[in-house]
Amino acid sequence: MPWVMASTLETPVSGTAHAGAARRVLGFVRWGAVGFAAAFAIASLPSIGLFVLPLAGAFAVAAAVVDRARDSAGALVGVGLVGLLLGAIHRGGPGLVCDAADTACREQWDPRPLVAIGLTLIVVGVLVELWVVRKVSSKAMRKS
Repeated sequence: MPWVMASTLETPVSGTAHAGAARRVLGFVRWGAVGFAAAFAIASLPSIGLFVLPLAGAFAVAAAVVDRARDSAGALVGVGLVGLLLGAIHRGGPGLVCDAADTACREQWDPRPLVAIGLTLIVVGVLVELWVVRKVSSKAMRKS
């Protein structure tokens, strides 16, 4: 079995453990793309959401086939990123916001709830993923 020295920890780590960790991160990112695409499609339904929704479905099928549901907590992070994006778009709100020349004005939402929900979903998604990784690794340790 190949051994690789982890530079920061200075402890031997199996090369297959690195491959497993890389697969988990990729699965987490795939499910994050699913969550982002689905939330973006729903948020933009009146305009381009109908075109993004099939893409979200394709991402979901691909992620489910490749990763099954083990890294699906990444979807929460993807949804949270849409919340942060909406918060950034509405950062001038709440209320009527006009450009510098007062030629175009638009109503904007209060960005604080959007950012709070986005950050909460991101934190919960990461914590759930860490909990799952810890649970799986402790189960693997008990088997060996």
